[in-house]
Amino acid sequence: MTGGMRLARERLFDTKYGMRPNASRVIILVAEGMPTFDADKLTEEIARIKNLNIRIMAVGVTNKVCVVCIRSIVVVTYFVNFVEERLN
Repeated sequence: MTGGMRLARERLFDTKYGMRPNASRVIILVAEGMPTFDADKLTEEIARIKNLNIRIMAVGVTNKVCVVCIRSIVVVTYFVNFVEERLN
């Protein structure tokens, strides 16, 4: 998760990689669990992203999603909803 967020920050919002100057700056994160690799650096990376005025939206899938992590990542927490669907 940390590496993906870093890569998004470095590449998606740079005009040399196709970012349009007047486009909205939004990252949509799809997570299916807890951060594992470089998890200790996630908070710092999220702060860097937010300091660039990039909005982060998150979609958690599976019942293994770390709700605390998702809430700490997104910008606006009052839109956090949980839907449980059981597949048999």
